Amino acid sequence: MTLSVRFHPAARADLEAAVAWYDEQERGLGGALVEDVERAIAKIVARPDAWPLSEWDSRARKVVLSRFPYRVIYTISAAVIVIVAVAHQRRRPGYWRTR
Repeated sequence: MTLSVRFHPAARADLEAAVAWYDEQERGLGGALVEDVERAIAKIVARPDAWPLSEWDSRARKVVLSRFPYRVIYTISAAVIVIVAVAHQRRRPGYWRTR
């Protein structure tokens, strides 16, 4: 069974802010970030339980992006993967726990 994917609104805002910042640095770089996030989500959908649990929330898992210093934090609820954060690795750990 393939799980569906849903972004928490705050996770969508995380990603949009990061894309805007990278596009300000270099045109098109934000698009590269989106592609990296999409690759991570494809990995999550293919093997949702394969990724390590978060040290900040035992219900959440994390995938580190390959090109950018970000993590995709997600939970699995019923048949839905919920992206709860697209978190910069230098941001305060666990800031997303109340989502």
